[in-house]
Amino acid sequence: MSLLAKVCGLTTAADATFAAAQGADLLGFVSHPLSPRHCADLSMAEAFADRAVLVMVAESAEMVLETAQRHGFQRVQPYLPAVEGDRGIALLR
Repeated sequence: MSLLAKVCGLTTAADATFAAAQGADLLGFVSHPLSPRHCADLSMAEAFADRAVLVMVAESAEMVLETAQRHGFQRVQPYLPAVEGDRGIALLR
């Protein structure tokens, strides 16, 4: 079994650089203004595109997709309302 390690809640480029240098497989950037780990500048994740994960609370999968595309994310960890169900996940694939 092979494990991946994700360091999440990164809010500064310095923290992301440090986590990457320490061998983190994935780097999580939270987009949820109510969270203390909210990353106000998602553009910093572009430097880590090969391992960046957008962690986002949103009302729709379209909002997650638009934010991911705008900032160059290839991976998302969405938190969507239950009504989005399988439709939301299918859209994000």
